Amino acid sequence: MAIKPANTLTQTALGWVRDDLDKLLQQLRQQVENLANNPMAGASAVAGTSATIEQLMLTFETLNLDGAKQVMAGMHKVCGQINGQQPEGPQVDYGPFGVKRPSRREIAVASLMDAQVVLPAYLDRLQTGHRDLPVLLLPLINKLREAAGEEILTEGTVFAPLLDVELPELEFVQRPGYDEPFDYFSNRMQRQYEGALNHWLQDQGNASLLSPLQGFCETMRHRVKRYPLKRLWWVATEVVGGLMEGYANNSVELRRLLARLNLLLKTIAESGEEQVDEESITSITQALLYHVAGARKGCAGLDLVRERFELQRLMPDREELMRARGTLSGRDREMYRSLGAAVQDELALVKDALDLELRTGKADRDTRLQSSEALGRLVDTLRMLGLSALANRIAEALPAFEQGAEADRARREANLTALAESLLMVESALAEQIETLGEPVAVESAESFIDLPAFEQNRIRSRLLEEAVLSVHFSQEAVRKQLAGDTEADPSEPLQQVAGALHMVGDEETSQLTLKLLADVERFIALFHSDKVSDDLTETLADSLAALELYLAARRDKQAEGSRFSGILAERQAALTEVLHRDEAEAAARVEVRPRGPAAVQVV
Repeated sequence: MAIKPANTLTQTALGWVRDDLDKLLQQLRQQVENLANNPMAGASAVAGTSATIEQLMLTFETLNLDGAKQVMAGMHKVCGQINGQQPEGPQVDYGPFGVKRPSRREIAVASLMDAQVVLPAYLDRLQTGHRDLPVLLLPLINKLREAAGEEILTEGTVFAPLLDVELPELEFVQRPGYDEPFDYFSNRMQRQYEGALNHWLQDQGNASLLSPLQGFCETMRHRVKRYPLKRLWWVATEVVGGLMEGYANNSVELRRLLARLNLLLKTIAESGEEQVDEESITSITQALLYHVAGARKGCAGLDLVRERFELQRLMPDREELMRARGTLSGRDREMYRSLGAAVQDELALVKDALDLELRTGKADRDTRLQSSEALGRLVDTLRMLGLSALANRIAEALPAFEQGAEADRARREANLTALAESLLMVESALAEQIETLGEPVAVESAESFIDLPAFEQNRIRSRLLEEAVLSVHFSQEAVRKQLAGDTEADPSEPLQQVAGALHMVGDEETSQLTLKLLADVERFIALFHSDKVSDDLTETLADSLAALELYLAARRDKQAEGSRFSGILAERQAALTEVLHRDEAEAAARVEVRPRGPAAVQVV
């Protein structure tokens, strides 16, 4: 069975190493600028740049950041292209209209400059909790490939879903005809598949001609032995089925993939399945999954594949794609921080004026004029940030504010209170824009007893979970002190607080698991002080507390698939209870059999 690797810590891990990454990126920026400013820079300068790129590429590979890794790979190829050229002298190439043409070296260096500008913004986006989507970087990747003299890629090529997932559908099922030698079988399959494919290509409007192709893919899935090939033929089976039912698009790219399957069959028939290289299998599988992700919902087979590989997380719709690419074009973390600081100054000025007027009941015309001007600037800024609803809300409140200086106190206070409420909403929305770089991430939906924006609720939830992580640390430290002889240390109260926090955020299942863990910790402490506990029990307890900490940190950091740690916690909790029962039973047995007098007497 394929086990899905733990790749959900990317955001947290990126935060741990971001400072070191920024230093490397700054070093890369200086090296690329040197290449740009010094056309005579030789092989040593290019080699230094390549070394930095390789270091970054290995780091991104370790972090499982496929998009950033592909950019680094493109930059590395561009450096190889530059290194293969002679340093340029003063000669200049002019076009037919006297316009200077950029040299190949200048084009290559310009692509490196673009990459080292875009990459930090992409890392900022990942660090705010967004998904790693290599398709966002496709324009940059293709620019690097063109500069290196390579063919550009399509969106399906950079679509890289995780393939190593659990697939119960690939369990072996005995089928008739398996007594036929594999070489004869594979040759027959290849000939029949090629014939069926040609028939369908000649009459693509006849969907029934796809049925034999689906049957051949299904047969291959059960006959091959290598797991990656089984997975490939299973995906191909469902793709052909979706095409036959009209849910998958009959595109040129998909027809080429069906032809590639024919070539794959030919390789298997001629050389055996062991001779098919892993890279080809992965490439075809991911390309097929790209068409699954883009297919219409409603086909049982395609929907199952989409669910198994979680393709809905990797394939943004066009609107999301364009919005996300906008965050990589100059709108980086520093820009949002600078803009946020300026807007906060405007907000502080208006809020102080409102507070003073509400407390004193006096309206100062000059102060109101300054506040009106600040609110006008705020409306323009909000619209620039795409917060039109909030901008309109402030704009609608402005006339009442400007004309309300002469109103009676009760009416004036009502207007000021409404405006103050709108400003608090603006402050919250602005904080969200700065934190998420203008593209809010999905927040957890839960029932709320108070009327707060979703982002504010999410911030409160994150803070609560941060405190819960600290409470687990306190409980772990208290257990260590108990084992060291400090009987006053209390590991129970912090866990009680964690259970309460999880109950508050609506995670009742994990709250109950935490209460069970609390009870087992108390049993462990009692057993430890009454009798010696086993090393196995101590390790299992440590694992359970660590699993709870991982789950809370995943929820706090909004890690993708963070809920899987809940299953790990349940497993560790069950193991802890089982080992506790065993040790308690052994301790009870030792109490029943004790030496009494000169001989051992059993107590009945």
